[in-house]
Amino acid sequence: PLVSGNYRYRYLGDRVRARVDDFPSCNLFARTDVLRAIGGYRTDFWPGEDTILCADIVLGQKRRIVYDPWVQVFHHRRPLFGPHLRQIGRYALHRGHFAKRFPATSLRLSYLIPSLFVLGLVAGAALACLHPWLRIAYLAALACYGLITFLASASLSPALWLMTWLGVMATHAVYGVRFAQGLLARRMPCEVAAFDHPSETRAGG
Repeated sequence: PLVSGNYRYRYLGDRVRARVDDFPSCNLFARTDVLRAIGGYRTDFWPGEDTILCADIVLGQKRRIVYDPWVQVFHHRRPLFGPHLRQIGRYALHRGHFAKRFPATSLRLSYLIPSLFVLGLVAGAALACLHPWLRIAYLAALACYGLITFLASASLSPALWLMTWLGVMATHAVYGVRFAQGLLARRMPCEVAAFDHPSETRAGG
């Protein structure tokens, strides 16, 4: 929940939701006639093509997107830390840019929170130098954050617990920085590039 926020339903599979307005394309089935009506996928944005696609379906075509957790889709997950954080960074970069370009589905508080967190880290560190009480408040806030994320990462395996905890904090920081970068960027690179970093590909795959 501390990483997925309001969108943790995508990973819990608890119940069918009759209407969503944004969903990852790796788990998305779309009707052929709808894809043809909107002109297919936008290939000048990657990742992020799914956000534009879903907006075209819901806002442009006035159609529904239904989330059904019982449909099984298999795809590989990136390992921590490099591949996962690079992927998260790409998502955040485009989400931040889309907050300006496509605010109907991207300008939401849940997407802004990691950037506000990073801003608080930087501003808090500067303010902590001004007065001892500010320093105490800043360190107390960091301790609370560390404790909450530590407990939320609980696992019977100490090694997995530690890795998950570090992964959660790293994900927050990377997403926050990259979202802000995308928000401030005038445009996204539109050139065709390899989808994955070389370290994320498998031999023979």
